[in-house]
Amino acid sequence: MLVGVGSRACHVATVRRPSDSETRLHHIEIGRTYAGTYVLILAEDLNIQIIDAATGEILRELVLDPTRIYQGTGRPPGPTRK
Repeated sequence: MLVGVGSRACHVATVRRPSDSETRLHHIEIGRTYAGTYVLILAEDLNIQIIDAATGEILRELVLDPTRIYQGTGRPPGPTRK
């Protein structure tokens, strides 16, 4: 299990999988709402959880796609329409 302790998030968390032979960085979108938030990154194989370090709230859970460097949220870009 990989644990990133005390990482400060931009709007994208960055993870390096130790099992990657070429040690690529994977960028995981968590949203601008959490920019500047200190996070914990828990990873077991391809399962990743990003947790707010102060509150313990799970900000994002995903299964990493090793063929893609950027892991978006799946939402369309831009603000939500009302």
